[in-house]
Formats: sequence, C-alpha cells, structure tokens
Amino acid sequence: MSSTATSAPTNLPTIERIRSAAVDLMFERGFHGTSMREVAARVGIQMSSLYHHYPSKQSLLVDIMESTMNDLIGLAKRVMDAETDPKSQLGEAIRMHVSYHAQRRKENFITDSEIRSLDEDARAKIVSLRDSYSAMFRKSLVAGQKAGTFRSADPSVVLAALFGTISSLPTWYKPGGRLSLDAIADEIVNMFFIGIDV
Repeated sequence: MSSTATSAPTNLPTIERIRSAAVDLMFERGFHGTSMREVAARVGIQMSSLYHHYPSKQSLLVDIMESTMNDLIGLAKRVMDAETDPKSQLGEAIRMHVSYHAQRRKENFITDSEIRSLDEDARAKIVSLRDSYSAMFRKSLVAGQKAGTFRSADPSVVLAALFGTISSLPTWYKPGGRLSLDAIADEIVNMFFIGIDV
C-alpha cells in the first residue's frame, strides 16, 4: 500500500475530513504507525483543532470503529425487517455484509484488525456492538434450524467461519476485477448455504 500523502477531501465538515484522513493513514500504516500530527497535516489543520474534535488517537479509532459497527447494525436490521423467512434474511444480510466490506474496505479492515489496539473499556464497547450485530445473524440461523431449513450446526462456528471469510475481502477485492461484487456475494451466499442446508 502506498504511503504517499494526500489531502483529505476539503468539501466535507472538519470532523469528517479528520475521520477520512485517519482512516487512510491507519489503513496504510496501522494504528500504532499513525500519529495525530500526521492526521492534522493531511487534513490541513492545527493540532489544537484536531484535539478539539478528538482528545486522543484512541478516541479517533473508537469513533471509526463505532461508526462502522453502527452502520452495519442499521443495515442488517433493515434487511432482517424486510425479509420474512430465515433463509432470505441470511442471504440478503450476507450480500449486504459483503457489499459493505467491499465499499468501505478501509474502515472494515481497521475495525477488524485494530481491536487489539483499544483500551479495555473501548474494546468492551466495540465487542458489545459486534455481538449485537452477530446476534441478528444468529437469530435467523437458529430460526432456520428450528424450522428444518438448516441442518443442526453450532451457530458460533458457522458465523465465525462466515464473518472470517468476508473480513478478508478488503485485502483482495479489487473493483473491476474478474468477478463483479454481486457475483462474489452470490458465490459466498451459495457456499454458505451449501454448508448449512438440510
């Protein structure tokens, strides 16, 4: 990944420009390889302005992760509410998850890989959001198992395998590649259902 400095978009509110610059830098260099001074320089603001919005680099990381997880939770809720049967719920939720990971690959990579960089309280907060998100998938999976649509498999193992597969997407998916994003999502959905269908 290139470490060439580029300016954050200037047509966004300052806090969004800060977040955008931090996402780019943390994706390129990791949390520990990114400094608040570099974030401020990329946005083109003084350190005092940066600290007005984010008192620490930790608070900036938490905001990126929390925003990402809240987006995913909101999207999953809309999908689950729109579908009636467990298989449709899971299929559409997986497609949404794939699409979001591809379109917001930097934020998702940071959220998936930098959990270790959070302090104890922040980690508990993000883990709680992850658990809430996973619980929506688990509910549909268990409902499908009870209805006889899916075979009896341990939900924790099934979902860990699913999320692990999709979490790797930001590291290899390239827009304009051999397979479209929809085709990739279909492959993952089909592979998932082959594993759990009765």
